[in-house]
Amino acid sequence: MVSTIYDADCFTDSSGTAFAELANLSEWSFYTSPFPFNDLRNIDLRRELGICLKDYCDPNSLDLARGNFLAAHYMRETRIEAKRREREEGILRNNPILREFMELPVELVLEVFSLLHPVDLFSLIRTTKSLRNLLLSKSCADVWLSVFETYEDIPPVPAGMSPPKWTTILFGPPHCDSCGLKPALVDFTYNDRVCETCSLAKTYSSWDVSTRLGAYSGGLDECYIRGSSKTNPMSYSDAHGEFSFYAARYRRDDIAAYESELSAYLDGIDSPGMEQKLRNFLSNKSRKWWAQYKLINRYSRWAQNAWESMEVAHYNALCEIKTNYQKRLMALGHDERDADVSIGVLTEVLRRYYIFKFGKRGFERCSQELEDIVRENMHVRVEEEKKTRREEVAKFYNRTVLHSMPPSLWGTLPPKAKILAQQPFCQYVENGGFGSFSTQVSNGAQLVDCFVQRWLASSEIPVFWALARAGYDVCENEVRSVISIASMSAFTCSKHPAEVLIGWDGIAQHLGCLLDDTATWNPSLSDLVFSSLGHEIISMMACHIGKTSYTALISDLDETNLVFACQDCPLIHKSKNIYGSHFFTWRQALFHGVIEKHGHRKFIPVVEETRQYMAGLQKPLPDPLEAAWVCNHCPEHRCAPVKRSNVVHHLAKWHEIRKPKSGIDALYVGSWTPPKPLFIARIPSNCLVCLLCSLAPRPKLYSESAVLMHLDAKHGLSDPIEGTHWKHLEIPAAREND
Repeated sequence: MVSTIYDADCFTDSSGTAFAELANLSEWSFYTSPFPFNDLRNIDLRRELGICLKDYCDPNSLDLARGNFLAAHYMRETRIEAKRREREEGILRNNPILREFMELPVELVLEVFSLLHPVDLFSLIRTTKSLRNLLLSKSCADVWLSVFETYEDIPPVPAGMSPPKWTTILFGPPHCDSCGLKPALVDFTYNDRVCETCSLAKTYSSWDVSTRLGAYSGGLDECYIRGSSKTNPMSYSDAHGEFSFYAARYRRDDIAAYESELSAYLDGIDSPGMEQKLRNFLSNKSRKWWAQYKLINRYSRWAQNAWESMEVAHYNALCEIKTNYQKRLMALGHDERDADVSIGVLTEVLRRYYIFKFGKRGFERCSQELEDIVRENMHVRVEEEKKTRREEVAKFYNRTVLHSMPPSLWGTLPPKAKILAQQPFCQYVENGGFGSFSTQVSNGAQLVDCFVQRWLASSEIPVFWALARAGYDVCENEVRSVISIASMSAFTCSKHPAEVLIGWDGIAQHLGCLLDDTATWNPSLSDLVFSSLGHEIISMMACHIGKTSYTALISDLDETNLVFACQDCPLIHKSKNIYGSHFFTWRQALFHGVIEKHGHRKFIPVVEETRQYMAGLQKPLPDPLEAAWVCNHCPEHRCAPVKRSNVVHHLAKWHEIRKPKSGIDALYVGSWTPPKPLFIARIPSNCLVCLLCSLAPRPKLYSESAVLMHLDAKHGLSDPIEGTHWKHLEIPAAREND
């Protein structure tokens, strides 16, 4: 364990030239990351430095960290240089002259040691007792000074500290100097290593210091006490500019010494000239601290530079391994694009299999997992390519078909899935061909045209047979006009039994289930059935708007905005004293009677006043705010539907249609599934409204006590009058005896 000796005057500006240039480096942004030791090429060195070999571990979680990234950085550089010289000069590692080195005279041995790096001297101290005694003797003092003068990029030895101690602080094992257990890197503010636990026990926070010392604690512009911003023991703080330093932790010993010095001035503050002496004392402390801080910041930048060098070497080594592994995977028959495994994934694999450098044996150990990753990459790539080719076919389909067909037929055109099922489109999407599609555009256009014509000719056949089975004698060319009548518009699809198809717009969305890939009606796939119950329900609704069942059109019911209550449904108990019912639009009522509650057919409209109140609560269908509207006069929005307001603006600008009609000018291409109906309490005491707030777009319903409190609190009426300030909202009863 290294004991720390600190002198306030040890920071001198006697740095070497190369080290002094580090002060001009640009500021970096650093983060806490695991030691980048994977770039070390020698496994023995990795084991010597205590790197986690079997499993990857965060140094912060290790009980004892023997590694030091500064030592690893310089040992790596010296070993690379030594290997280079061995290759160039033909030096043998097992040279017998090296074995007899220690038999040379001490003067020659020390002369050789003076040419080594400080980290090498630190390693020699830890080899044998004889070398340790030799290098720590007074006769070897000049050797230590010589190595620090030779390697100017190493921070110089501070005054008041021996070179071996400084070398140990820089390159020794990163243990906490207090507990000796937890990992910690050197803090250049105090020239020691302290873990987070010991740091909290030894230091005060900035808040504690400011509370303890008040105005004499300093600030952003003036600092009187040295403090460390190295809050994480395993990382170095960011490099700060001179007047932006803010010390986060202060040693308690320094605070006590500063308080002792400060009290000598504050006790005699009333004496003549003592106030000026106090100002001079604080000014000298601040100037001295900023001079120290410049060197602290320079030392931290030096350590950060070594850290980044290790990370770059680590990344380069991974890139080299990645390139070699990619070549091996390509030799096994994998595509180059799939074998391009990311650095992050490769790093995890190498750590899991204890691989430090590229080799055949290491590749064989992890080849199975790498091949699984490559197959997954291939699957993702193939799906992306298919998606791109589908989009290409869809664009071709839109360009080829929409411009050649009148807008009245656009809603009946086959879905893109049916086009993709045709040859050569299916083969192109599955197999690609890399350009073969562009050479077959003319054949594809002819194929699409023939398929669309067959589709249009067969589109009305399922509707014709559905009406014929229901007992209606309809000509084939009158199918669309017949189902535009509201009472004749309700159908069900056997493939989607939870939906009601209303009119041609609803049927057209299900033609993909009724017609097969050859544009032929196939009842075995899905059959269309005319709903007699829907015919009966809509016929009753038509009577409420003053029309017969054969004159009321779908558009007539949509324009009335009627709201209905089901007389076949009992009151719904929601809570203790609240009973009510659901209220429906005509489409919701049709779905309720045909699908949800099959057989319910008695629907009566609510009064106009109630309908107006519910209009602000009911979400319209189709929703004009949904991005599912297209222009029915040009293919502008067919590939990307928009909101109805955008279509209205488009129609006014390009087609001069100022009052567009839904279904004629602006076409809704979204899902016609009706939303859930509204629930409103049917007990009169829970259906009171405030007449003074009746103009609100979403008026509230109150109980009797609640409406009185509302009128008193908001309108200042302590004695409101029924009929003038509030009234009951009239809602039809579910049964005659309610």
